[in-house]
Amino acid sequence: MKAQLLVGILVAALASALVTTAVVVVGQRGTDPEENKSPPGNALRPEQVTTLPSGTPVADLDLPFSLDSIRILPAGSVPNPPADAEPPKAGLKVERVDLVEGKTEAECQAFGLAIAPGYVPNGWSLTGCSENVITWSDGETTEISYAAGFSREGYYPIGISRRLLAPGEVVDVVNDSQPFALTITEVRGQDVVVRHQAPGAKVNGPFSITLVVNGVVTDIESAGIDIDELLKIAASVVGAAKGVP
Repeated sequence: MKAQLLVGILVAALASALVTTAVVVVGQRGTDPEENKSPPGNALRPEQVTTLPSGTPVADLDLPFSLDSIRILPAGSVPNPPADAEPPKAGLKVERVDLVEGKTEAECQAFGLAIAPGYVPNGWSLTGCSENVITWSDGETTEISYAAGFSREGYYPIGISRRLLAPGEVVDVVNDSQPFALTITEVRGQDVVVRHQAPGAKVNGPFSITLVVNGVVTDIESAGIDIDELLKIAASVVGAAKGVP
């Protein structure tokens, strides 16, 4: 339990650290972004965000709803925390969990869970990355989570975070209420869950896409951006994860 809590806290911190600016400025769920700090000058304003993803609105489904390794829960539900990382050998204990950082593309790509998206919107560039690494009691290591941030002057950052799932682990996604909504759509043959503005709502984020490929859950998040741009990133991530050009 101690190891699970420690890993869960570090994973949560890693996944949010590189997109904190977007979350803080855009506001908490259910609040008006215009009531918070002034957004970056070139980011889409709430009234400019009009594109909705195609697919199946979660509002039309009976919840909970299972989607491969993702389970969508009703609004207000408490999701399960990340499962314990599986040790490489039976009986090993977690010795420590280290946070390792990188600043260059070469440093970031050296991490085991790193993935180089084949697409990022024009003008955004890598600003840094981090990875959580477990050291086991026999000295072996397991890379369990990774996050990378991309930025562009005048816009909110884009964050991509990845976490290694334990065998049989299911990722819980809690359904949103106004002014947000969830939609299940498909990119390159892969089902993904998209968090976006509810139809008719005026809000510019934070928006996100969650997908699971090859036992790794990936979250892509940003704000003040067309959801189609995040879907293009998701498509490139799926392609890279599956080794498909």
